[in-house]
Amino acid sequence: MDIGLRMLLINSSFFNGLKFSLLIVLYLLKLNNMKKILLFLFLICSILANAQFELDHAYNNANVTRINLEYSGEKYYECRSATNELVLYNADHSFWKMIVLPAPFPTEYIGQSIVHLSESKINVDANLEIIYTSGTSPFEGMVVSEDGTVLLNVPNCQSLYLDEIPGLDNKLVANLRDGSSNVYSVPSLVLEHNYTEGFVRRKQLENSGEKYYLLDKVGHAAKVYNPNHTLWKSIDLLGPPDWDKVLDYLMLTETELNGDSLLKIGFIYYYFTPLATIYTGKIVNENGVVIISIPECNYMYLSVIDGLATKLIASTYYIGWDGSSTTTKIYSTPSLTLEHTYYGTANRTVLENSGEKYYQWQSYGDKFPIDGNVKFYNSNHTLWKDIPLPVNPGTWSIGINFVSETKIASDPLLEIGYCAMSRSGEYDEYEGWVINENGQVYLNTVGAQEYTLSEFPNLGTKLVENLANQVDPSTVNVATNVYIVDPTMVVNEFQKSGSTIAPNPAKNIVNIQSTSAIIEANLFDIRGVAIKHASGLDIKSVPVENLPPGIYLLDLVNANNQKSTHKIIVSH
Repeated sequence: MDIGLRMLLINSSFFNGLKFSLLIVLYLLKLNNMKKILLFLFLICSILANAQFELDHAYNNANVTRINLEYSGEKYYECRSATNELVLYNADHSFWKMIVLPAPFPTEYIGQSIVHLSESKINVDANLEIIYTSGTSPFEGMVVSEDGTVLLNVPNCQSLYLDEIPGLDNKLVANLRDGSSNVYSVPSLVLEHNYTEGFVRRKQLENSGEKYYLLDKVGHAAKVYNPNHTLWKSIDLLGPPDWDKVLDYLMLTETELNGDSLLKIGFIYYYFTPLATIYTGKIVNENGVVIISIPECNYMYLSVIDGLATKLIASTYYIGWDGSSTTTKIYSTPSLTLEHTYYGTANRTVLENSGEKYYQWQSYGDKFPIDGNVKFYNSNHTLWKDIPLPVNPGTWSIGINFVSETKIASDPLLEIGYCAMSRSGEYDEYEGWVINENGQVYLNTVGAQEYTLSEFPNLGTKLVENLANQVDPSTVNVATNVYIVDPTMVVNEFQKSGSTIAPNPAKNIVNIQSTSAIIEANLFDIRGVAIKHASGLDIKSVPVENLPPGIYLLDLVNANNQKSTHKIIVSH
């Protein structure tokens, strides 16, 4: 297979319709090579038969966000920082309107970008309202109407956001660079209060209702305020010599941890030793009683899911002269007994068919290559599924963006969207995949940094793919692909043949499982050059130990003459 065709085949996002396929056939006819034409047609039919994604639109040189406005519905927007322009597009990606915003405009890579767009949440007129901040001097935060009217300008602003809690009035909160916070009423945007002790947060407590809370680092206390901003409670956080520094993060609850009505505060602190940075997580009640202390904890949160028991999830991180390690600890409530420790990053989820699960993977690797598996566990933490993720040699970071069972394809198989970072030369390289548990690749894009499964009520699901093709640190080309997700497009050769392969990536051998005996196996490199051929009554494996690391295509034919194509990554 010619190198020009290889570049087209390597990225399945190119295969978005018959028009492109015909162009490639014409390209091959020009080369006057019938063998390549037949191989291409087999591959393209296999890939298109398995496609759950249709490319809706490609935005070049732009990071684009999908939103659902209150009056105008589905829109997309991008920031053009060089010209202070906010450009919005309709659901069909045609131009809708352009708004020139007063400087300072949010830059693409420094500081905040656009943080909020709405039509009725700030005020009830028909104009768009935009909230944004600048990441460079003079560090201002602004609320601006689409007609250019500045509704609010907050000097020395580090972040500015609309605080929305169901059942309560919206508030606008500004965190300032001096460590204080402003709270503004909505829609008047009148300053209600300035909290000088620290960055403030707001919560609807289970028994006591609306409260504001913050970390007073000078007073070594968590302070909680009433809706009128008067002090309600001040809780000592066990000051020196128990801690050196407290992270600006607090967890506030009354009854989610246990049945009593006492206020509970969770916080993280750390201190330095000559060999390591030591983190600790603690939860204390309003009387200063320590409920739990978690060594090496650098993050914790309450996992509250309707219909399920609340869990305390704590991430622990150790860094020292001998390296670093990460674990995730799951605690039951109200007892706060340790249920399980996962080595690596773990998340809790509820799948559409299979219910409560945990999934764990190695998100970052101190050593190469990273373990490219994601493991799923039952609610009692027994292993449910162990799924190899295709990754490239030299991968050192993996981020899982979503897991589901029926959102990509209507079959019951697990679906995983993830992006990986690798380094084969001087600079980092990105690549993204959407696969199912059998290794079927629905989407594979070189340069993909992140996938967002965009779901809004009464709108079709879209997959938003952000790309960054980085040549060197000073030159970054960004782009966004928007795909239509169609779970009904699932009648495919993989399901017909019932064939799966593992492990993938592979080092020595690729094992084949099939509901019908495999009678022929053909292995090609990415150029289309035949590497191996095997035929027999029931082929169970293909050896790859002598192959150079890289990407290969394995074509299988079963006893019913059904064919399937599998992408294999060989990594020694």
